[in-house]
Amino acid sequence: MTLPVYLNGKFYSAHMTGVHRVAEELLRAMDGILAESSAGQRMDILLPSNAGPVDGFKRIQCRDRGALPWIWWEQLELPIRARDGLLVNLCNLGPLAAARALTMIHDAQIYITPESYSPAFVAWYKLALPTLGRRSACVLTVSEYSRQMLAQHKVAPLDKIRVLHNGVDHILRVTPARDATAKLGLTPRKFVLALANTQAHKNISLLFKAVELLDDADMRLVLIGGARAEDFAAAGSPPNDKVIFAGRVSDPDMRGLKIGRAHV
Repeated sequence: MTLPVYLNGKFYSAHMTGVHRVAEELLRAMDGILAESSAGQRMDILLPSNAGPVDGFKRIQCRDRGALPWIWWEQLELPIRARDGLLVNLCNLGPLAAARALTMIHDAQIYITPESYSPAFVAWYKLALPTLGRRSACVLTVSEYSRQMLAQHKVAPLDKIRVLHNGVDHILRVTPARDATAKLGLTPRKFVLALANTQAHKNISLLFKAVELLDDADMRLVLIGGARAEDFAAAGSPPNDKVIFAGRVSDPDMRGLKIGRAHV
């Protein structure tokens, strides 16, 4: 008898991040495969009490919400609810007590650049990641570099870690916004895109220096995401006047910007 597969839906209780988007797209892809299959594989998304709405799946089912929210649900309630099947964690963390699990750990940055995070965050991840690496049947990560780093920092042995590369094909489903560059006052092919994130390992301060050195007066660095100019200034990396903060953008705007960006 095939074990049911339970999908850790804790990320539906938080605002969207890159890691969460990866999880969402993987679930959508798995749902599409199930919809085209005659197999009777059961997949259920398990949710904490404070999860947002989840819809649009054809075969994957959303079970009733748990009684607890967020991390308390993940550590205390989720392992009990998933005890008769395989639990899939796609956002770096999962219940430390899960008996059967597959866990995706995107990188080893808490070991490489701990200054990017709060001391409490680092302490929790340094406790959780090796435990998950030991207890999970398999660990997934996004690149060979991350695989090597996770093994080097003893999160899991190398032969237990598999690489599942990030994809970008989801953006092809989206019709591009034709006015995306105009809304930001950009000249087509005269800008590059990057993530607005102040964490040290993102190296955005290096991009500030690079764009300032360019001879092209029209070239701009467009940062997409939640961080603002004052956040970078507070972190010791004030942006120059060639940097534009676009904030959070929709998928149509993102595709429109990707079409209009410079290739460098």
